[in-house]
Amino acid sequence: MPPYPALTTRLRFAALLGFLRSEAAGGAVLILSAIAALLWANSPAGGAYRAMLHAPLLHETPLVWINDGLMAVFFLLVGLELRREIT
Repeated sequence: MPPYPALTTRLRFAALLGFLRSEAAGGAVLILSAIAALLWANSPAGGAYRAMLHAPLLHETPLVWINDGLMAVFFLLVGLELRREIT
């Protein structure tokens, strides 16, 4: 047992917060989400994944929300990042 367990816990928490504030955290979350979705879709529970994508949600399916809304936001952010890099 470490001599100061509260200090060790605080240091670990500070390291976690430092990582979450970095730009790499968003990429890590995106990669982990993609891996989880691939595993879920290709597992025996893949039918539940497909059913979830086609279930009605606020008059549309989540598939429509992803394709129309989230992809538009994604490409807007990519365009803004490209513009920032060019100028």
